[in-house]
Amino acid sequence: SVQFDRVTILNATGSSNYTLVGTGARYVDALRTTVELQLSRDDIFSIKLNPYLATMVSNTYVQIGAGAILDQGGNEVFPSERRVLVASFVPDTTGPRAEGFILDMDEGILSITFDDIVDISTLQIGGIAIQRDSTGSFERDQVQLTQPLDPLTNVTNSTNGFEVLIFIRLDDLNNLKANLFLATAISNTYLTLTSATIRDVYGNIAIAFVRANALDPYGFIPDTTSPELRSFNLDIDGSGSLTLLFSETVQQEFLNTSLITLVGEDSETFTVNSVNFPRTPPMNTFRIELGEGDLNVIKSLPNLASLVSNSNLTISSEAVRDTNGNNLTAIDITAPLHVMLYTPDTTQPQLRDFTLDMNTGQLFLLFTEVVNGSSFNPTGITLQNELSIPTLQHTLTGGFWDPRFQNNITLNLTIGDLN
Repeated sequence: SVQFDRVTILNATGSSNYTLVGTGARYVDALRTTVELQLSRDDIFSIKLNPYLATMVSNTYVQIGAGAILDQGGNEVFPSERRVLVASFVPDTTGPRAEGFILDMDEGILSITFDDIVDISTLQIGGIAIQRDSTGSFERDQVQLTQPLDPLTNVTNSTNGFEVLIFIRLDDLNNLKANLFLATAISNTYLTLTSATIRDVYGNIAIAFVRANALDPYGFIPDTTSPELRSFNLDIDGSGSLTLLFSETVQQEFLNTSLITLVGEDSETFTVNSVNFPRTPPMNTFRIELGEGDLNVIKSLPNLASLVSNSNLTISSEAVRDTNGNNLTAIDITAPLHVMLYTPDTTQPQLRDFTLDMNTGQLFLLFTEVVNGSSFNPTGITLQNELSIPTLQHTLTGGFWDPRFQNNITLNLTIGDLN
């Protein structure tokens, strides 16, 4: 009979000590004079967490209190009044082995459980990968976690113990979500780790799990959170583009641009009609090429996307969904998203073509983009009989036209200019 709460492990001075919890005891010799005590998980945890206790012969003592052990007659083993130095000490030389893991794709957290106390300061997440099956048969279906360049980057809030919680970097999480065959369920989620991934508190390197023999998961938590549109950039110069940045990977093949609306001032809006964007694998950033047609409509509205202050956006929840089928969080007209990066139009418009109709007395001018009709000055136009070396020229004196924003101007010529 053993009363574990009366057995204490101490160092030489007694400044570090621990009273056992234990799980059982047995005789190890025929005379029953030697008793082996089985330590509990709590015992191992507490002793290994103390760097000043039971790490070598010189700091390993035992003290037995009254009533700790009884002989077969029920008599107490005489308690030790002083600490007794260990006669034989076998150090821990076995590396920690991962027993299982849980991948939370919703929170972006990887939890790995080891069979021994690990030193969290030695964690190297670059040694960890998630793969599709236990044997590594699908070479492309694997994502290696990224080791941060900055050693102070917070990748965990764990302390030394059996369990390590890892905050998966957003890029790595998006890469996982971009692969529709990987980490979508417990059946396609396995883990590999190198021996350099972590050490135990005695410096022993971890037991590796290679691609051909990956670690099975304890559990899997799917992504159930709706993606969000975090920001957007608008470029109305040149060919024009709209770039969308989402909180996570979404499926571009389901992107419906007709559910995206640019919102300006004085109720001026424009619904994106363009489908001109590359069909790429799922990702969290999309660039939509607006094209000349969309740009001309936008530029024809003077209070829309002409300044940073009137460049806003709304988007429907049905516009896109993530790789787990979660619809987007909608942004409505009551709280539109303001542009993050705005590139104004700095390209000068050019006259693309013109037509002169002497029967109707009209000059039709077609430009490469929308122009401000109110800024038009017909006296800046000269008609001539030759392209390079004209012999006859006439500069217009005036006329009448529509002053709105559009990519063409129809000038009604004066009688004087017609004659």
